[in-house]
Amino acid sequence: MKKKVLTMSLFVFLCFGLILVSGVSKVEAAGGNLDSLIEVLGADGNVINCDDCTNLSSYVAKIPDGGTLKLKKDITDADSLGDFTIDPATATNITLDLNNFKISTESNNIAVTIGSNNSSLNVTIKGGKITSSQYVAVLVKSGTAILENVEIEATVKNLSAVQVGLVAGSAGSLKVESGTKITAKSSDDSSSASAIGVFGNGSKLEVNGGEITGDSFAISGNGSKTTNSTITINDGKLIGKKSAAIYHPQTGTLTISGGDITGGFGVVARQGTVTINSGAKITATGTDDKVVGDVSVELKSGAAVIVDNQTNGYAGTAKAVINGGEFSAIADEALVSYGNDESDFEVNGGKYNAPFNSEFINEGKLEVGISKGEGTDTTYYIGADAVTAIKEAAKDGTSVVEVFQGDLEIKGAVDGFTIKNSGEGKVSVNGTSVAKNENVVVDNPDSASKDNTPKTGMIDYTVFIAMVTAVVALGGIYTVKKLVK
Repeated sequence: MKKKVLTMSLFVFLCFGLILVSGVSKVEAAGGNLDSLIEVLGADGNVINCDDCTNLSSYVAKIPDGGTLKLKKDITDADSLGDFTIDPATATNITLDLNNFKISTESNNIAVTIGSNNSSLNVTIKGGKITSSQYVAVLVKSGTAILENVEIEATVKNLSAVQVGLVAGSAGSLKVESGTKITAKSSDDSSSASAIGVFGNGSKLEVNGGEITGDSFAISGNGSKTTNSTITINDGKLIGKKSAAIYHPQTGTLTISGGDITGGFGVVARQGTVTINSGAKITATGTDDKVVGDVSVELKSGAAVIVDNQTNGYAGTAKAVINGGEFSAIADEALVSYGNDESDFEVNGGKYNAPFNSEFINEGKLEVGISKGEGTDTTYYIGADAVTAIKEAAKDGTSVVEVFQGDLEIKGAVDGFTIKNSGEGKVSVNGTSVAKNENVVVDNPDSASKDNTPKTGMIDYTVFIAMVTAVVALGGIYTVKKLVK
């Protein structure tokens, strides 16, 4: 009998021991017990008592408006704590302070989810790192997530490091601020990876700084699973290593008013309206993979902006309105249209290192090319950007300005400055008209031919009739000689 009791006691001990080990292993996998991992702070910064908190959800429920969920150490396996969702029932403005620690997961689960039922929720995530080795690192299911000085990294297969909104479902909102770094790596050579994926109906993305890098795309949507999205780029560095820096196949708007955007393609749009303003810099470096998204059509590698309206399967059409910006393309065309040709673009301004279809340019906008003469690279300018560039070029005797569209009058250009009229407009330099296909070189053989009016050294210009006529004036009037082509 004693032997049997001992055996039974040992059995109970071992079983109970296993239960204890099993129960503790989840917390240990995450880095310790919950009290050692996280704490809740009130709006005043004081710690809120969580003695009755039994799981992560109960900690989140304690967060008051203006409060903070703060890490105390690394959470090395977020899945072990259950669903890491920040969605307090009543609070609207809270902070997830990573406190220079890290939340990570190595399973096929999301590391951190923002929002679920509280669409008014605003969560600021700051000061640390969130990583996922197999899946989306951060999902903004509803409400707004604001990323400040935080690093997010994920290795994915046809997914994104940060996902805004649910696929074909609810909308989310994301703001990316300076100091933030988002990186998405492909799990294999055949899959795509986007740093930020925009999904759902009416999701919003605003980029005000930071560095956003994807093996495929910096930012992408989905033609059938994203509708009426709003994407605004004000600043930041965006890199799409193998494909487009920004891929916009969905309905909605994409507005770029700043930032340094670089990819094999700059921007590729298949639906929606793309507006690019002064302050944006878009560079296309070229790529061997000329197929973008899940469409088998090959696009022109190295084009800065592509509008593709030839592809079947998209209900809407795409259009790009370019009011300014700087565009650098390795392709022979900076802007490329597939489908509707001239109606795909409305170009009102900008600086370009490569030409493009002049039908894209809004009628009446001044279009010029500026170089240092034969055998040198030409840079193309449109609208107000052309006027600004001509002001500088007219002070340089090695500059050559070729006018393709619009009327232009230049006063006070220096010796050696050359102008060519390749359009239909009225062009003159220092009072001498320049006929179509004619070159004029400013020539000042002696000082007596100069106007003796005192020179201020200032440059003024006036633009008339929506840039149909541009007058660029520099102090002084010089003689010219004509070189008929």
